[in-house]
Amino acid sequence: MSKLSFLICLFLFALTQSVTQKAVIDCVRKQLGKPYVYGAAGPSSFDCSGLAYYCHNSGIPRTASAQAAGNGKSIAKANVQSGDLMFWNTSGSGVSHTTICSGSGKMIHAPKTGDVVKEVSYKGNSYWEPRFVSAKRYWS
Repeated sequence: MSKLSFLICLFLFALTQSVTQKAVIDCVRKQLGKPYVYGAAGPSSFDCSGLAYYCHNSGIPRTASAQAAGNGKSIAKANVQSGDLMFWNTSGSGVSHTTICSGSGKMIHAPKTGDVVKEVSYKGNSYWEPRFVSAKRYWS
């Protein structure tokens, strides 16, 4: 295979692996109400990072800490848009939770055992605000 053919194949592979902002939001909204199950990545149940992984067509790292450290574009909290991943310290020790911004100060996430995928406000929320760590954009 020539170098040019290889580069074209690589480009086409990357193109098929990318996901759009609309696709992420459409996917995550379809998961509302599905149960949280630790280690699950869909389609019938999810954990927090599994939900993000599933709605990015498995094109991102699988765990919350790996997603936060991954090669997505870092986004300032003030510039987070729908579809961006937001990372939180809910365990007292670094990134432990992934959510997907749904716009207007809200996010969709798979919270914990016994709960379901749901949309909640993070903006002005006394629990979420101090636990924010970082945000990344994996959609294009």
